[in-house]
Amino acid sequence: MSNEGGAKSSASKGPPLETYTLRLFGKGIYGRHHNRRFEWLRRKISALAGEQGIRVLEVGCHEGRVLSHIPRLVRRYVGLDAGWGGGLERAKEFFRERQEVAFIQSNHPRDVAALEERFDFAICMETLEHVEPPMVELYVKAFSEKLDGYLLITVPNEKGLALLIKALGARFLKVDRIYPYTAKEFFWGLMGRLDRVARSEHKGFDYRNLANLIGKYFRYVSVEGVSPVRRPLQLGLTIGIVASQKPIP
Repeated sequence: MSNEGGAKSSASKGPPLETYTLRLFGKGIYGRHHNRRFEWLRRKISALAGEQGIRVLEVGCHEGRVLSHIPRLVRRYVGLDAGWGGGLERAKEFFRERQEVAFIQSNHPRDVAALEERFDFAICMETLEHVEPPMVELYVKAFSEKLDGYLLITVPNEKGLALLIKALGARFLKVDRIYPYTAKEFFWGLMGRLDRVARSEHKGFDYRNLANLIGKYFRYVSVEGVSPVRRPLQLGLTIGIVASQKPIP
């Protein structure tokens, strides 16, 4: 694959991994689960992009890990992130010689709206569940105004069987779930009644509400499981959403 104009494909190695990333994407079941989102992203871009170079916008880019998983020539990449954990600074340092790559510290959708560029893909992975609902809509609106192609989003499934599997898995793997539920909230979460669960980051987040919101700004919206299975959605611990103004192949 050529590197025309200095742009690079997914073959480039990512920046050194810090403790948080090693814990999330390391070996074992936990690491495989979190890495599946990047496998999903690679498949989607391969299916949706042409053979020409692509322009990519990412919100919640952290240390730029997505760049290592894009299976096409990247003509332009803009990554926005709040800078938590020092990931953004590592990304800026590691990718400093790639002129087509830019990283911007940001924690507000107005920074997306202010960009004077258009993109073939907007990517937002495991981020919108951490954003206050009014701002989520502003992000989705800004994506719709900057896109000539596809919006790719992954979010956690925090209800029904998926919630139970996560709770049991966390206990088995001795992983702390940092969003505690009361017994009543956990029951309503199992029933899928997240309107009765107090929101706190992952807790009480409903991917269906997000998909419906995206449908206000995009004509076509597809929802599927990412990890560990695509169907049925009830068993998907991670959910993938693809949106576009044109039909999704």
